Amino acid sequence: MFTIKDILRVEVAPALGCTEPAAVALCTAVAGSLLSSKKIESIELWLDPNIYKNAMAVAIPGTDGATGIDLAAALGYVCGDPESRLQVLEPVTAACLKKSEQLVRRGK
Repeated sequence: MFTIKDILRVEVAPALGCTEPAAVALCTAVAGSLLSSKKIESIELWLDPNIYKNAMAVAIPGTDGATGIDLAAALGYVCGDPESRLQVLEPVTAACLKKSEQLVRRGK
């Protein structure tokens, strides 16, 4: 039999910012960590409508208020730390943001 505390230990994790953009960034960070060359042509996201709705307009941590699912995905890929789970965007720097914005502008 599990206690509520046991369930919370398994199911709850600290997050940096809103969990939806963090979840998107975590997915791309994990995917990027599996690529030996880290070279991509593009990133394609398939999202649940609720994640899409909730991630679309919230500020992304470390970006000075920037928003967007595409940017969250790019940031996760460029500099996200998949070991940090929902705190995946903690390593975001100005250089990471610039590189991620370039990916988004190029439609990648």
